[in-house]
Amino acid sequence: MAGLIDVADLPSPVRYLLEVMDRVAGELDPYSRWIGRRPDVEPGLEAIALLPAEVVDDSFAAVRRVREWVAPRFGEGDSFVVPGVDIVRLWDDTVGRKLSRPEAVKLAQAFERIGFGLEPDVRFGVSPLSAEGQVVVFRNDTSAEGTASAAYTAATTLLHLVAAVSAADGDLSEGEIEQMATHVELSLHLLVGERVRLRAHLKWLATAEIRLAGLKKRLDA
Repeated sequence: MAGLIDVADLPSPVRYLLEVMDRVAGELDPYSRWIGRRPDVEPGLEAIALLPAEVVDDSFAAVRRVREWVAPRFGEGDSFVVPGVDIVRLWDDTVGRKLSRPEAVKLAQAFERIGFGLEPDVRFGVSPLSAEGQVVVFRNDTSAEGTASAAYTAATTLLHLVAAVSAADGDLSEGEIEQMATHVELSLHLLVGERVRLRAHLKWLATAEIRLAGLKKRLDA
C-alpha cells in the first residue's frame, strides 16, 4: 500500500521477529516431540508439564480435570491437605505407589502450569510424594520459582529441625513451628513465592513424620 513502509526491508524488526520465533519454537519443541511420539494419545499431565504456562488453558481435558478436582476442596482457604494417593491417581489412575523422581518433577510442573503448587515437591529438596503420605495443594503463581534458592533451603531445614525436635517428645507444637516460620521468612528475606510455598511446606510438616536422622543430608547442604 502506498505510503507504508515494508517492514521486510528493515533488518532490526525482522531480526527481532526471528528471535521471538526461535524462542517460541524452542519452548514448544518438548511438547511437539511428545505429540509426535504419541499422535493418537490425548495430552495428559505429562504433556502439560512440557508446555509454557501461557498456553495452558481449559481447552486441555487434563487441565479441566485438575481444576474440577481442586475447586470444591479449597473452600475459603488457599490450600488443603489430601491423601497422596489422590494426587498420584491424577497423574496415573493405575498407579498406587511412590512416584519416581522424574514423574514427581513432571507432576509438580504440570500443577504449576495450571496455577497450583504441591508439597512435598522433590524439586525443593524433599523426597518424591507417595501414595502413602499426605500432600498439600496450594494456589501458586505460574511464574513462581521452580527451584529452591539457598535462602529457601535454609528456611526449610530450620523448620524440619524444629519439627523433629518438637516431635521427639511426642508433642509436635504447631505454634512453635509457626513462630519459627514467621522468623525465617523475615530474617532470610524470602521472595513472595517462596513464602507462599514455605507456608504450604509448614502445613505438610504437620502431617509428616520428621526424624533427626533424615536431616543429615539437608544440614550438609
